[in-house]
Amino acid sequence: MCAIAGVFRFKSGRPVTRDEILSMCSVMAHRGPDDEGVFLDGAVGLGHRRLSVIDPSPRGHQPMLDASEDLVISFNGEVYNHVELRRSLAEDGVRFRSDTDTEVILELYRRHGADCVHHLIGMFAFAIWDRRDRSILIVRDRLGIKPLYIAENADGIAVASEAKALLEILGRPCQVDRPMLDLYMSLGYTPASATLISGIARLEPGHYLQIRNGSTHLVRYWDIPYRREQNRGARHYQERVEELLREAVRLRLRSDVPLGVLLSGGIDSSAIVALMRSLGVCDLKTFSVAWDAGDEYDESRFARLVAERFDTDHQQHFITSDEYLGFLPRYVHYMDEPVADPAAPTLHQIARVARQSVTVALSGEGSDEAFTGYPIYFYMKAIEQYRRLPGSLRQRGLAPLLRLLGDKARRYVALSELPIERRYLGVSFYDLAFKRSLYSRELAEACSPEGVYEALAPYYAETTEQPVEARMQHLDFKTWLPNDLLAKADRMSMACSLELRVPFLDHRLVELAANIPSRHRIVRGQTKHTLKKAMQSILPKEIVHRPKMGFPTPLPALLRGPMRDHARDLLDADRLEKRGYFDRRRIRTMLDQHETGAYDHHRAIWQLMVLEEWHRCFAD
Repeated sequence: MCAIAGVFRFKSGRPVTRDEILSMCSVMAHRGPDDEGVFLDGAVGLGHRRLSVIDPSPRGHQPMLDASEDLVISFNGEVYNHVELRRSLAEDGVRFRSDTDTEVILELYRRHGADCVHHLIGMFAFAIWDRRDRSILIVRDRLGIKPLYIAENADGIAVASEAKALLEILGRPCQVDRPMLDLYMSLGYTPASATLISGIARLEPGHYLQIRNGSTHLVRYWDIPYRREQNRGARHYQERVEELLREAVRLRLRSDVPLGVLLSGGIDSSAIVALMRSLGVCDLKTFSVAWDAGDEYDESRFARLVAERFDTDHQQHFITSDEYLGFLPRYVHYMDEPVADPAAPTLHQIARVARQSVTVALSGEGSDEAFTGYPIYFYMKAIEQYRRLPGSLRQRGLAPLLRLLGDKARRYVALSELPIERRYLGVSFYDLAFKRSLYSRELAEACSPEGVYEALAPYYAETTEQPVEARMQHLDFKTWLPNDLLAKADRMSMACSLELRVPFLDHRLVELAANIPSRHRIVRGQTKHTLKKAMQSILPKEIVHRPKMGFPTPLPALLRGPMRDHARDLLDADRLEKRGYFDRRRIRTMLDQHETGAYDHHRAIWQLMVLEEWHRCFAD
């Protein structure tokens, strides 16, 4: 795992300097503490910071040139099938100078050009400079496991693993794209390619950018395929899931440095542990973290159960409120963008503990999106079935009765009046009306009430013929997964120089999961049904059938206790008011209501805290 940086001044032709590339790399040193490299060729410069995992010898130094010195690559990630690809290339006469997957990519590019991406199984972001025709290819993996940012200016483009590196080359402080604030406040992150930083965008997952002869071509080389095929029966899909997951885990065991597992005690990470044991892994190290705040926030007993069942060397860390609060400024520094995921500092703590023993860790990210694991998928599907009832029966008969069941029932009755495109905005959305009540008049006028729906509409448009749960999963795969969940996982692990591997996001497994028939996804209210059936013979039943927890954080209580004063200092401050985004009086009311327990506003408070810390880190 590494950091890449590159500048291609194809517009002006102005030479790139070594100091420019080094300045970009220096702010990403945590991603690659083992080595640093720079390549210069007139208007082109590539940089690299290396975390040595495959062939840690000097032969893996990057940027790497091929034998002819026509091709140069800066690569971040892992190509898990590099052994098989190397064998095939060697049979064609290729003589390799290293054991790295980096060199394999170069040789594939020589033969296939941009189509080399179709041969790769893994997580990757890379730039290849082709001196033969003075072109550059910039690629991001299919699902966005590895980050890649792009900035364009009058000279050309710059790319980097982290946005802060692009601020170095742009030579200006961070400027906020104000209309994007509404998307951040709606979702807790910004979707698609846009970021909150004006002039800096993400290369979206499954895309590559090629620049040749002054022309720029953006290509989507992969997307989730939805096929109309005959239902092959529940057992077929269960067997295929186990088969492909086992293969995904096997490939991700390839490492020349120690590896372990981040073990929550849920079915996803537990399945990885069980499969690693069945694949013959000995001396398996596992790591977990929890809050000492009651069973609601402590999964450690389940993690210990799995560790004992599979005889792992298990380490457990209990996080404190001081650790959590103290990490907040560094959290926004590492994230580059404001991402309001309260589990992120907790993930950093487990990554920090794991890095003391291993360099690589496997984790269960992506399973909930692939296998319909979030409880909200079940509720939204139930609403969709309710909507199919005759309108007169719903409105005159059932709706009045359901409203008598309490606030939650009333909320779902109200949601049932909306189509899926307007009632489901992702795993992390919340009351949009409350959000807008916090805005200043200027921000409210600048942000359309339809903005978030318009931003997500293209993803819904891609699945109009799919069942409702598939449409929600597709939206999350395109937005929440790469821009929140995987962004958090990458930054928090790389902040500790720990490489994180995610077997559930092997693209072959994702393609299979996307085409499991609707009847096998959620069965009798049970989410993740196919995965649970596939794993029930190798995992304890207490693990297979336990409710989902994830990385729970006692944020409501923290914001009424240890973090209350810090929240006040950040949000009831002259500096925030002068930004002109929010109404200070309404923020005070929100803080008062949360502290007294009148309302639970922890989600909005946390989003505002992250946003303000981010401004102080990057924009002020």
